[in-house]
Amino acid sequence: MTSTLTEETRNAAKILADAFLAGDFETAMSYFDHDVVLHEAESLPYGGDHAGIDAMGAALMQILAAAEVLAVEHQYVDGDTVINMGRIRMRSTGREVRVAEIWRFANGKVVEMTPFYWDTAAIIEDLARADA
Repeated sequence: MTSTLTEETRNAAKILADAFLAGDFETAMSYFDHDVVLHEAESLPYGGDHAGIDAMGAALMQILAAAEVLAVEHQYVDGDTVINMGRIRMRSTGREVRVAEIWRFANGKVVEMTPFYWDTAAIIEDLARADA
């Protein structure tokens, strides 16, 4: 059973990651559950928990306005959980920041998403520059 769940999760996660990389946000958003929760670092301007597809989508649009997803370099899947390792580029400075994300799936959709940035201070600095 777990291997079937892992394969289903792997397939959905690949489609979702590929959609983000291609800028296909309509497809990407279709892989998030209506009750999804995005947990962002509290220190970021858009930090905190964003519950529900609308709140998560609004937070995601803030993030994507400030940063471009460059790559998902590694994707690890076990059962309903995905760990993505990748990089984003801040639009205001071109600085690259490494990021890991944990996605938890249920019924083929992400129900919980938690990103971990290697350098939130750099993101905050770049966001301040963009606003200046």
